Amino acid sequence: MEFLAGNRIRGTLSEIPNGKITAMGGTPTINGTKTVHKFTTTGASTFNVSGIGEVEYLVVAGGGSGGNVYSGGGGAGGFRTATNFRLTPQNYTITVGAGATTAHANGSNSVFSSIISTGGGGDTNGSGGANGGSGGGSSHGLSAGISSPVTSPVQGYAGGSGYMPYTDPKLTGGGGGGAGGTPATAPSSSIAGAGGVGRSSTILDGSTDWYAGGGGGGAIRAGATMGAGGNGGGGAGSVNGSANTGGGGGGLAVNDGVWGDGGSGIVIISYETNGSTVNLADGSIFYTTDTNKSYVLNSDIWTQL
Repeated sequence: MEFLAGNRIRGTLSEIPNGKITAMGGTPTINGTKTVHKFTTTGASTFNVSGIGEVEYLVVAGGGSGGNVYSGGGGAGGFRTATNFRLTPQNYTITVGAGATTAHANGSNSVFSSIISTGGGGDTNGSGGANGGSGGGSSHGLSAGISSPVTSPVQGYAGGSGYMPYTDPKLTGGGGGGAGGTPATAPSSSIAGAGGVGRSSTILDGSTDWYAGGGGGGAIRAGATMGAGGNGGGGAGSVNGSANTGGGGGGLAVNDGVWGDGGSGIVIISYETNGSTVNLADGSIFYTTDTNKSYVLNSDIWTQL
């Protein structure tokens, strides 16, 4: 970065000092010194940003559904969060992924800028668990789904396997993977596997909220114990994942013939309401050598010329 005459600065966009961000979109609230935008409606919406600065984000995808014949639990939607993510003045498309609403299906991706959280994997009707943000559980010892694609840090974990003997007609399913850990393998023909635990976040209002728990396995045997849903919105056997958590749906419960749908995802973005580290005079000009754009500073907000 070069400091030139006349309050002019030259450098790459990554070198421009953080200013104050203002934005519109979603449901904004004030939490202490921070403004928090929550997006809960599935599908695409717009996040309009003025200024240049850094934000914290949480992006959770939709959860996968459980099986309606075979009985693995649905995997949780991918969970991705980080701080110090730089935004520039533009319209960002926010996508909140829907939970799977048909049996054996994956949830939909949630997206913020370059951050993509992958929908949770479902139970795939006799072929094992599907891959996803967290993998779906499986039945009768077939392969459980894995977390795919791999991100760093991980966005989820693999699913659990169902009760092993393929010839046993009293099958129980493994739990779906969660964002915070692996689920349980079904231990017997009368007990299904629990869903994997999710992960917590305090981004919304400072209190601890849980997201992206795996769905519990189901059972084909009447009277069998359904798998518990993972902490973070995962549904127990035959129970839906909770809305706006990305929780996986539970596998089929034979006594009512119902599987669980995946829970929808959520996107949350937080930034300092009045924060700024600029410490430069109003009217300062920053020219970006990598994008060939100029920005002027006024009241701690960088605006493109």
